[in-house]
Amino acid sequence: MSFYDEVKRRNIIGKSLPLIDAGALSVRKADTRLVMNTTTNLRGIWHHIKCGYWNNCNLWSSIVFENIIKTLPQDEWFVPTACQSCFKVVVRPQKLKALFELEKIQVKMNLQSKLGMEVRPGVFGSYGGYFYNRTLADGVECYKKVRLAVDEDEYLGPHIKEYEEKLGKELVILKRGCTEFEQAMGASDKWTLSPKNIEFDQILRERIVIDSEVYQQNEIEIDHVHQVWIETAWALGDETVYEYTDGKPLTPPYVTYHHLADEKPEENLDEPKFINNEGAEI
Repeated sequence: MSFYDEVKRRNIIGKSLPLIDAGALSVRKADTRLVMNTTTNLRGIWHHIKCGYWNNCNLWSSIVFENIIKTLPQDEWFVPTACQSCFKVVVRPQKLKALFELEKIQVKMNLQSKLGMEVRPGVFGSYGGYFYNRTLADGVECYKKVRLAVDEDEYLGPHIKEYEEKLGKELVILKRGCTEFEQAMGASDKWTLSPKNIEFDQILRERIVIDSEVYQQNEIEIDHVHQVWIETAWALGDETVYEYTDGKPLTPPYVTYHHLADEKPEENLDEPKFINNEGAEI
């Protein structure tokens, strides 16, 4: 490899220029290390029950993997080491009410977790809850606790079992890393790290500042997330939404005309009148 090729490969700033221009990263003047700019996502659809700095998904998945690692030749792509050691317990509620019941469980368990609306096209279902663990052993123990809590919940337990039988698939699972990694890199039990991957991963860790500040959502943000959940559930035709609207629809009902199909053929139907802005018939 030439000197130029080697420099180009190690040039994290060069690879990150679009991210710097977009404001996702900035260069710290003191040592020219890259810093992720943490901002509140006002279009957020996730309630982060408890956050931790070690699994900074936005940094490692959205920024590093999607925008830096993917600038390498494809045969040098790899899942960041921080993500390879992440094991998530995933719960898939099928209704809005089940999502709110899962929220109660996550708050009570007080584990590193989040839940909300799923809008990724590669993910099955409209709702999801995640519990994060740093090792496989921790993930297995977490799965046992979560599965028991779900099964024992008066509403969520029967709900999950009903849809597991209906869909023929488990809706409480333990998986490794993000779905996007498996879609790009294949099955997670086949992920590998070459010497080049390890070297580049180390370069990333040396040149990007990992924010150790643990961010927690406030009540105002959570209210916003809950409103988005309810409005999205309404758009999805989720009938459990009525439990959060006092039984009222979020939008006015339509004026319908299909009942006229039952009228006798010989009856003349009055055509609708057209009225101008002044209220006069046209």
